[in-house]
Amino acid sequence: MEAFELDTVDYLLKPFDRPRLRKTMARVRERMAARAAMINRKKPRCFLIKTPKLFIQTKGEIRVINISDIIFVETSPDKRTIIHTVKGVCQSRKWIS
Repeated sequence: MEAFELDTVDYLLKPFDRPRLRKTMARVRERMAARAAMINRKKPRCFLIKTPKLFIQTKGEIRVINISDIIFVETSPDKRTIIHTVKGVCQSRKWIS
C-alpha cells in the first residue's frame, strides 16, 4: 500500500504478461503527457519559443551565431570558449551553458 501513496502507476508482480505491461506503460505515458502539458501551461511564453541561435558575449558586443553554422567548440588553455563556425571563429571568456 505504501507504493500507491508515492504516486505509483501500477504494481507488477512476476510473472506478468505482455497485455498487463502494455496497459501499465500506456498509463505511464498518459500521466507523463498530462504532467508535461501542465508544466508547459505554467511556463512563460518566452521559454516556449525555441531559437536556433546562440548569443555570445565577446569584447564588448554580443554576437549572434546560428547553431547550424557551428562546426565545433573548444576551450583554450586560458579558459576561453572558442566557437568555430562556417563564417569564422568567435571567442569569449564566458562559458556556454
